[in-house]
Amino acid sequence: MVNHSVEFVSEDGVCTNSIESLWGEIKAELKIRQGYCAGQIDGVLDEFMYRREFYKQDIFEKLLDHIVLLYNCNDY
Repeated sequence: MVNHSVEFVSEDGVCTNSIESLWGEIKAELKIRQGYCAGQIDGVLDEFMYRREFYKQDIFEKLLDHIVLLYNCNDY
């Protein structure tokens, strides 16, 4: 835990900048979507992280590749 009133990096090197930056990205995405329903938060966060992981690639092609791997569709 980092107490920002005392320090920005704890004695053992813990810093909150990365998680605060990630949370800022998520909040910006939610603002673009104009919110979400409470029951959708898991899916919204899953999609956010998936898009973030593969942002340099064609996301649709990557999704199809993963569907093929997940459902073992190579025989079709």
